[in-house]
Amino acid sequence: MSPPQQRRPDHVFVAPSPLRVVVKLLLALSFLGLGVALWLLWQDQRTWLVAVAVVLAVVLVLCWVTLMARVPQRITITGPMVHIHRGAEVHRFDLEDPGVDMLVRDGSVAFGHYRDNWVIVQARDVDWRPFMDVVMNYQNRADSNAEARDERFKR
Repeated sequence: MSPPQQRRPDHVFVAPSPLRVVVKLLLALSFLGLGVALWLLWQDQRTWLVAVAVVLAVVLVLCWVTLMARVPQRITITGPMVHIHRGAEVHRFDLEDPGVDMLVRDGSVAFGHYRDNWVIVQARDVDWRPFMDVVMNYQNRADSNAEARDERFKR
């Protein structure tokens, strides 16, 4: 029996980070420079090329470690499920669940559940308009689910 296929996210929102862009550029340049330095070292045995290759290798490793150490906030939406990835933590909310509270204020939205802490998403961390369109689409379904639940339990 094959394992169940995981569904690909419908939407992915990643917090922009200018510092990450600079580190990625530095990583690419140091990788290219290391390749050129090693090729030149292979062609002509000069001691200063060894020093340049070592420095570029150290810069390459430091850039890689920096990129792996700090991953920006990532939000994926698969169907009605929102997964907010922050470092090692993953917060999950079902947007169609009437038990999920959502507060929208001046460029931020907070998700909460009756037993969990609130998770706040800032407008600067996502592409705000598409994010809110998707969230509000499912929130409208949650409102209708809440109304249906209330009707079932009325006596």
